[in-house]
Amino acid sequence: MQSGRFGRQALSGGGAHSYASESDDAAIADATAVLDGQILQSVLLAQGAAETTFEFDLGAKLATSPYGREDTDEQWNLYAPGQLVLTLRADAQFRVQIEGMPGLPEMPWKRLW
Repeated sequence: MQSGRFGRQALSGGGAHSYASESDDAAIADATAVLDGQILQSVLLAQGAAETTFEFDLGAKLATSPYGREDTDEQWNLYAPGQLVLTLRADAQFRVQIEGMPGLPEMPWKRLW
């Protein structure tokens, strides 16, 4: 998953130092370092919203929610094998793109629900 400040984030469990997206960059880097090498086990989406919880094999949980500024703000990107990138926006729309393939048309956004 791409790091950055796409929306509100909170990390807990699995030996992680808790942080929130409002924390300074050093605190976020320290807290998220616990995710290195962990396996993403599940992605849980709250129905009707772009609130997401990512659960990892050693117990860490990363919860994200939109800031609520713009509906078209990207909430997160999830990079999968085969250069696939799943992106979720704050308005609960998503798309799947193939990264690094020039000339491919941009895929349309689709509603989750």
